[in-house]
Amino acid sequence: MKVPISLLARGYTLHMAWFVYVLHFDRPDAGGSQHYVGMTQDVSRRLQNHQDGVLSTYVHNAVRAGRTFELVGWWRVPDDREARKVEKRAKTLARFLCPHCSPAVAAYRRLQATGSAVPPPPVELTEAA
Repeated sequence: MKVPISLLARGYTLHMAWFVYVLHFDRPDAGGSQHYVGMTQDVSRRLQNHQDGVLSTYVHNAVRAGRTFELVGWWRVPDDREARKVEKRAKTLARFLCPHCSPAVAAYRRLQATGSAVPPPPVELTEAA
């Protein structure tokens, strides 16, 4: 969504939610990493940018090397400050949040697909105050 320049000049801002997301690559890189965590206000546009090889050197190099990726999780957060906190925490937890890498997440998603899953308690990704 574009905001008219005249509104921005008068001090109006557009409040849009932020998203923190996790990408899972089909194979690990030389260092063993198989995930990428980022933040954005438009997940679909950001995924297209990653596919086109822009905005992230890591993803660009991975795509050029023939590695494919899949969006495996995302969380909506209210603002960029909170998004940075959640992104930082998610980077340490990515392998536990990924259904391809975490047996517990994969099992829950299988149960969810059959309609017999009981929702788990919410996962708190923010750092303790």
